[in-house]
Amino acid sequence: MSKNITELSVFGTYFQKENQVTSALLKILETDCGGGSLLDEILQRIDEGNGLPEKTLKIETQSHIDDTDIHSIPDGLISCNYAFNIYIESKLSDVIKLPQLENHKKLIVEDRDERNKLIYITTHDKRPEILPQEIIWTNWTTLMNILNDYQQDVPNPVLSYLIEQFELLITSLGLYDDHENRVIIVGGRWGEPIALEYNFYACQGGRSFKNAKYLAFYYAQRIQYLFEIEKKLENVDIRELKEYVPEEYFAKKEPLYKPEKRTFFKLKKIEEFSPAIQNDSFGKTGRRIAFTQGQTYTTLERIRKAKVTSELRF
Repeated sequence: MSKNITELSVFGTYFQKENQVTSALLKILETDCGGGSLLDEILQRIDEGNGLPEKTLKIETQSHIDDTDIHSIPDGLISCNYAFNIYIESKLSDVIKLPQLENHKKLIVEDRDERNKLIYITTHDKRPEILPQEIIWTNWTTLMNILNDYQQDVPNPVLSYLIEQFELLITSLGLYDDHENRVIIVGGRWGEPIALEYNFYACQGGRSFKNAKYLAFYYAQRIQYLFEIEKKLENVDIRELKEYVPEEYFAKKEPLYKPEKRTFFKLKKIEEFSPAIQNDSFGKTGRRIAFTQGQTYTTLERIRKAKVTSELRF
């Protein structure tokens, strides 16, 4: 049985929403083998390529005993045998109070230790001018995209579940909703020819997809077409969708069709990439591998600019 966000201890431990979100994020980092690899990936992406000096970490949510601006401490702390401290401050609105900021800044400025870092996660589209350069900044959308990208590269069912729940949490708080810019990319050996001829894509029922406005197919080592999703229907018998699926389809493509529940997308082709986006994915042995065998996600901006599949990654 599916659980409500508030029923999950990782999301429901703290009354303050900032602590709730930070606790969830830190739990994700902790689940990833102690947090080193994922945190290193996050820092590489948001701190100009500077990763972790050490990957054996202590991860904790900090208690706000005195929550005034002057005495406030950041929401999260990641440390390593006193070798360094990484502080995380979560902002659920666009308000950054200067007294609190000045107090937080002392944690890294007074120590004068470049290994100590302070990360502000905010709702802003671009870096707030009030933040000094010594503070690392990102927003919830960028962070969520990094988490999604990481779970695609490092399969871990528990980690994937927590990341999905974290996305639900920050979406419910109004911190993240990128579906208008999201592109689903699926393996398209069967699906792409159908979409081009009949303007739909149907796959097995129960397959989970994030909300998205666009869909593309990875087929024959390339991505060539972009479709807009006009309608999505779940657990339907496509033979009953006479408005969208003509009888000709069954005669030509599935003459032995048997009724079954499928997930259905009504599509409209809106763009053809010329040249097509070529696959440049390689495995650890140096051999070329498929860009995706199931599904992955990118953004509208990325797919329109990309020349190779590695440029679709967040």
